[in-house]
Amino acid sequence: MQTTGSTSILFFMFFFLTHLLAGGQEIGKPCKFVIVGAGPGGVYTAWRMSGNNGDNAFVGSDICVLEMLGRVGGRILSLRNQGPKGDLTVEMGAYRFPESPWYAYHGFFYAPLTAALIMKSLKLPTAPYEPKTNCTMRKIVDDEGQNAGYAAFVEEMQRQAEEKGVRFYFNTTVTSLGLEGYDILVRASDHNSNTSLIIKSQNVLLNLPMRPLTRLLFNSDPEVLQFGYPDVLSEVRPQSGIKLYVHYEDAWWRNYLNLSIGMFTVNQTGPHDPPLFGRYHDGHTRIDNSTGMARGFLEAVYQLIDPVYDFYGPFQIREKEPYLKLVYNNPTARMLLDAIHRQLVKYHHDLLYKAGVLEKVKGMPPKLALMSGWGEDSIGFGGGIHYTESGVNTGSLSLRALQPVEGLPLYLANEAFGSLRQPDGTPGPEHGWAECSLVMAENVLTKFFGVQPPEWIDSAIYAKFVDLSVQQY
Repeated sequence: MQTTGSTSILFFMFFFLTHLLAGGQEIGKPCKFVIVGAGPGGVYTAWRMSGNNGDNAFVGSDICVLEMLGRVGGRILSLRNQGPKGDLTVEMGAYRFPESPWYAYHGFFYAPLTAALIMKSLKLPTAPYEPKTNCTMRKIVDDEGQNAGYAAFVEEMQRQAEEKGVRFYFNTTVTSLGLEGYDILVRASDHNSNTSLIIKSQNVLLNLPMRPLTRLLFNSDPEVLQFGYPDVLSEVRPQSGIKLYVHYEDAWWRNYLNLSIGMFTVNQTGPHDPPLFGRYHDGHTRIDNSTGMARGFLEAVYQLIDPVYDFYGPFQIREKEPYLKLVYNNPTARMLLDAIHRQLVKYHHDLLYKAGVLEKVKGMPPKLALMSGWGEDSIGFGGGIHYTESGVNTGSLSLRALQPVEGLPLYLANEAFGSLRQPDGTPGPEHGWAECSLVMAENVLTKFFGVQPPEWIDSAIYAKFVDLSVQQY
């Protein structure tokens, strides 16, 4: 049958209005469960909800994940194929997990859900993060034992979830929420097609840190918070941080000083002296077979205090990804690279002199650095970590935040409102870990959707360190 021009136009209008476009793809059926944010907690929710491991609360294609960036991971940002030879991985965000209880000088750390997920369920290869010490932290590696990137576990969950039909829409920013009957309206902007979307959903999970969450609710319809702003959402605050890695073709700290483990601190003594807080074992290095010499990245800065962030912050360009590549042929970058190198040489002066390489190392400043600013407004990060405001009941924070608006099918899972457990199983003051977000997501699934605890984690450990029960507090 031949169609007229007006009929074709009407058909196109009908097709467009009945198919939401996101990420350049058609959404051919409704999203019954919308997840805002593809960080660990958001992707874990989609992965578990979609039928993996025997749980079938929703069909995979019922679930839509909306992510403002072009990747999964959130504060986990693994930059692969780095360095002049393109064979190094640099962790610009979160990077490790404590496989078993670790009593460190600054607290107790244990992430059993993360460990079981990575090692038992996803079966990803791992290695000690800090070899030859009692530290129980581990990192994800490839089959050759090289750094694979911490984002690998989130990417693997994404892959398996997509096999179950879960739909991921990247470069899609959720701008506000509304209500229509018993459903939540999710309004978003698709940056790929420059279109505005309205998605009606029965359930919404927000995998957002405190600052982006506050902005979203501020821009939402008043009906969403008709009974007032939930107190629990204002009981945490973000803390900014900096991570900076410098690259050396000659990894002198390893090649001449045999420094492969431990930390160092170089204080700022003048306005042009960068403060350094680094670790020898963190940056990715490789041994060249032809020379037997190491090359790679040295972690020069990893700190979560305001003065350090204030020093490096002006160098941070606020673009889509919260990291910056500093190359030596840029005058501004060269100034910072030279200053960092001077600080490193000054700190290691005696060791370098004793090894007979002081002048040699002085003359080979790094030509490349990668820096991430974990600022409150850094897109995709929303801060480095979060801390609980004084006077807040830390023990019940996560439980109260799971469904912040009573009676509304709006749920929350993010490290900002989660916390690592104390040795007795009660939530402690430590935010900032993937475990915090995963535990909140797990409890949303079990408490509101009837999903059973996974078989790949010990039931006693799950009851003590994962389940959020009011009886614990």
